Amino acid sequence: MSINGSSLPGPHNITRVVLDNGITVLAYENYAAQSVVIAGSIRAGALYEPRATHSGLASLTAGSLMRGTQNRDFDAIHSSLEDIGADMDIGAGIHGTSFNGKALAEEGIARARVQSFRLVVLVGDMPYYGRFGFVPVPR
Repeated sequence: MSINGSSLPGPHNITRVVLDNGITVLAYENYAAQSVVIAGSIRAGALYEPRATHSGLASLTAGSLMRGTQNRDFDAIHSSLEDIGADMDIGAGIHGTSFNGKALAEEGIARARVQSFRLVVLVGDMPYYGRFGFVPVPR
């Protein structure tokens, strides 16, 4: 069995965009899979906490994010994710805080609403995502 190297993720087919706030977004489009997978990490782990007064704050905050928000309690978040067959996780360690999740492509927007995301960045087909109300970012 041979593998077509041009279909594997690499510098030739990964889109890299740096947002105005410094966040780097990497996107790899795979039209054979009708799912959305997100993952990210920020430098906000235990290493950056003042030891004497805030030890464990990053872990506590990350764990709390899936326990409920101002708009949705634990049951609402997890029921909504389960209803659409989605998965989401947030955690913190020594060096950083990470998040990841996966869902069917059409359910990704619903997932963002469940988590009360204020910003969703999509790299993809504008006619497809435009029907959901997304607009291009002005350049």
